[in-house]
Amino acid sequence: MWDQISSNKLRSAALVAVFVLFVLVIGWAFGQATDWGWGGLVLALVVAFVMAWGAYWYSDRIVLSMSRARPVDRDTEPYVVNTIAPTSSRIRRPTRSRRGVIPSMPPSR
Repeated sequence: MWDQISSNKLRSAALVAVFVLFVLVIGWAFGQATDWGWGGLVLALVVAFVMAWGAYWYSDRIVLSMSRARPVDRDTEPYVVNTIAPTSSRIRRPTRSRRGVIPSMPPSR
């Protein structure tokens, strides 16, 4: 299990590095095409850094808001909270993370 976790972390870091490299190449091409020179590359570096930082720290909020999830607490959905709590303790994660229920139609309708 720990090998899978470290593999996922390595793949995530590689994906972010490829994204930053891709944005830098686009910024360099933009700088060359518009006579900005290295300014396009610097602008792309700033944009890539802000986007990668935002995706790392705010991805949970972005996904929950995009899916129109409503927040869950012990009073509104005790079954969900009681299901998540033991799983969180087994993987050594805090149970105070953001939780949400996505409203959707059941598959039988």
